[in-house]
Order: sequence, then C-alpha cells, then structure tokens
Amino acid sequence: MATKSPGVPAPPVITEDVVSDFTSRKMLLIESVTFRDQYKWRVHDGQSAFFTAMDDVDFLAKVNAGERFGKGDVLVVDLQHIQTVSNGTLRTEFRILKVHEHRAPLQTALI
Repeated sequence: MATKSPGVPAPPVITEDVVSDFTSRKMLLIESVTFRDQYKWRVHDGQSAFFTAMDDVDFLAKVNAGERFGKGDVLVVDLQHIQTVSNGTLRTEFRILKVHEHRAPLQTALI
C-alpha cells in the first residue's frame, strides 16, 4: 500500500467535460506549419486565425514525399471542433481529420 509523504499535497483531480464535439467541412487558409511534435498548424477560416492539429496521415505522407505547399495555400478539410470545460476553464481544440482538396493561394481579380 502506497503511503503519502507528510507535507506533500495530493495532485489535483482534473475533470474534463465535453460540451460539444462536431465535424464540419471547412475551407482553411494556411498561415504557418509546424512539422514537430503534434503537427500544430496555424490556419485562418475567413473570420479568425487558430491552431489546429493535422491528423490526416495520407496528406502528411504526400507532404513528406515532397508535395509542394506553402503559406497562403487553401485546404478544404473535415475539421473537428471540440469544446471542453476543464476545472472551470472553457477550452476549444481543432483537428483536421481529412484533407479533401489542396488549392493554390486565393487570388484577387486583376482589373
């Protein structure tokens, strides 16, 4: 049986409740990419910029094989949106589950 050391507080109990969890098709503009750790990418959805995890292993394999992409490119994706409450704090997490389309940067009309 484990004994608690005197004067050492027990670790806090972390509770996390999922408020909402849904997936929708979105068009996202790539702002920046990280290839380390959990593949957190900064994207923009036309309203705001946010970080998202890149979970599409098929798309990542294409990128690792040399498929060209860069800042300003557009991805049409299935984006998972998870909102949780953890110890009184509201948290939102995004995850790209599937990349359906990879497009060149958006262009304004030249007139």
